[in-house]
Amino acid sequence: MPAASFSLDAGASEMVTFAVADSAAVGPSTITIQGTSGTLSHNTTLSLTAEASVCTCQNGSMLYLESGTATDFARIGLEMLWRVAPLMRRVN
Repeated sequence: MPAASFSLDAGASEMVTFAVADSAAVGPSTITIQGTSGTLSHNTTLSLTAEASVCTCQNGSMLYLESGTATDFARIGLEMLWRVAPLMRRVN
């Protein structure tokens, strides 16, 4: 489990970035954060959720929706030029 430490002055803030490996399982993970100052110490947790990637792309008249994880991939295509005559019914 990787750990990183850094120092902050009281009242200061710091941006922290979490990177998730492509092979990470989809779902939540708990992260523990610990702050210390002298003999004082405080812990808190936060939840980081890894989600499947989702993207759209277009190739000619085909529009694709793609979703994937490290182990699964799905693609749905929609033909944009596909036309259907409207169904009309006349009732007298």
